[in-house]
Amino acid sequence: MGKPEAFVEKYLLDQCERHGIYCLKVVCESRNGFPDRFITGPNGPILVETKSPVGVLRKEQKQFIEDLRERHVDVRTAYTRDQVDALLEELTGEPCRPARRRNTSPSLDRPRKKREAKGPIVTLKLKE
Repeated sequence: MGKPEAFVEKYLLDQCERHGIYCLKVVCESRNGFPDRFITGPNGPILVETKSPVGVLRKEQKQFIEDLRERHVDVRTAYTRDQVDALLEELTGEPCRPARRRNTSPSLDRPRKKREAKGPIVTLKLKE
């Protein structure tokens, strides 16, 4: 089984931060299926839906992404770290080396901290 979606999303956030690209978490309260992240690209904003390598887009996600693309919104889907790297290489024109990995193994002698979402969160309320 592959890594959870959160690993891909966190990697996107870390790499965007590393390259000086805004990467905002998007929460759409009025409609399901909106992509996870809003990032700044050289030709305008890009919406990115992250999934685990074995993840599948839900029906409402597919429909929302299709609707956005029909309206000329750049929407991407990233299932792996390699796909995140390819997207950032396209945006920056530079090779995207993986961020340094931190030791994530829990230490037995210290309590584990609860991790909070990193980066700003944008909440959208769309009117139909």
